[in-house]
Amino acid sequence: MKGETRQHISKLIVEELAEKIRSNEGLRRKLETFSDLPVEKVAEAIIRQFEYLLSSDLRDLIFHLIEQDIALEQAAQYTPPPDEPIVPEQAEAEAEPPALPPLPPGSGFGEMLPPPVSSESIMEHFAVREAFSSESIRNVPQPDEWLYLYGFSYAPDSTGKGEFVRQLTMKGIDNSWDILLLDEGDIRLYLSRLPREFFTLEKGKPVYAPAKQQHLRYEHERILNCLRGEELIVPMNLWTVAKGREDVLRTIEARYTDILRALIDVHDAVDWDVEILALDNLIMKLPSIADAVSERLPERSAARPGRQPQKKGKTDSRQAQKVVIREKALAQEIQNELLLVAAKTKVDYMISLETAIMDDWKPVLSARYSVGKEKRRQFCHLIVELQEKMAEYQLLFKVSNPNTHFSFTP
Repeated sequence: MKGETRQHISKLIVEELAEKIRSNEGLRRKLETFSDLPVEKVAEAIIRQFEYLLSSDLRDLIFHLIEQDIALEQAAQYTPPPDEPIVPEQAEAEAEPPALPPLPPGSGFGEMLPPPVSSESIMEHFAVREAFSSESIRNVPQPDEWLYLYGFSYAPDSTGKGEFVRQLTMKGIDNSWDILLLDEGDIRLYLSRLPREFFTLEKGKPVYAPAKQQHLRYEHERILNCLRGEELIVPMNLWTVAKGREDVLRTIEARYTDILRALIDVHDAVDWDVEILALDNLIMKLPSIADAVSERLPERSAARPGRQPQKKGKTDSRQAQKVVIREKALAQEIQNELLLVAAKTKVDYMISLETAIMDDWKPVLSARYSVGKEKRRQFCHLIVELQEKMAEYQLLFKVSNPNTHFSFTP
């Protein structure tokens, strides 16, 4: 096809797309959720998502879906000539729609296609759709080693023998030991060794060192988000530990019904609470903040009305202001991105420019997002993408479901 013809057809597609958008009442209602945001910013964000859709592997999926529709239309219009009798087997084969090709890995469309109908168990919907990158177990933990637990999922294809089956090519909270998979029945646990330098024993139980607390919270939520991006899991609370494999298996046996109930709850989840936290001291040391302070203008004689007074001996006021401005910009960017996937949202808190500097994790955004099951995978992937995109700020992305509450120990 000549270049001029392709350009002409592409213009026709744009015009047809614009007309269908104007006449789509359901789409217009969804856009009402952006009414508090600048119109041009909303349009730019949506256009960026269109460009992503047409420039990634998802473009191939669109091709195949259109080809399937055309094939079905042609099959419906086709009338065989009298001298071509159709045998029953052939008629049945022709009535079946052409099979879709495998979905591209990481496309976020793993849940768009309807699951196979089955009357055996609701838990069949938890079947793994995309395998983790994993390898064979190299070193099985010893019976007296302490293990750190991240979460569990349903595993209908497991051996169910209570053994370590694989290890992921993903590091645990210490960035040293790999995350291991332990299958018991049809439950899969995600855990790793707990390094001895991470804890001290008090009354026979491991207690983490206070100096490790900030690191632990960040790594715990980061790993959970990565796991959630590939599998539907029920997360464990921070610092859920067990001594050896036998301790884990005894707890699974005692809490098996509760575990299955938690899996069903997370499968039915639609509302997701997202809390973003930041460390002021870390952001303050970034070159974009620290270098800008050295070139600051002379300080004003009068404090800005409404601004909280700066404590003596604390951070420079302009440096603190730059940190808060950067955190607010990050919170707004995250909110804008998640809005594109959620059907609706409710923001409980967003950082203001009058927020004070803190020494510990500080919330910058807290919101609830309603996400349909067909977009849940896309939502989880987006959380991971934002987490990686903003890695230099080490923002803590805490994701939870208000209806799923589970503690591994009673």
